[in-house]
Amino acid sequence: MIKTKALLVACLATLLMFGCTTSKKATSEKEPYFIITVKQDGAIVSPKNNVVTLKKKPFKFKV
Repeated sequence: MIKTKALLVACLATLLMFGCTTSKKATSEKEPYFIITVKQDGAIVSPKNNVVTLKKKPFKFKV
């Protein structure tokens, strides 16, 4: 009975270790992980020198 419990625990531990890994490929530094855009007045506002200048109106982030 003890060997059966030990075998069961070993099987569960193995499943947990290999079942929790991700299959997503690693991204390179040149490839963005996600892209954020800012939309105001129905148009996408593009950044200038990594700064987005907005008017005092509602805007939306798109991720």
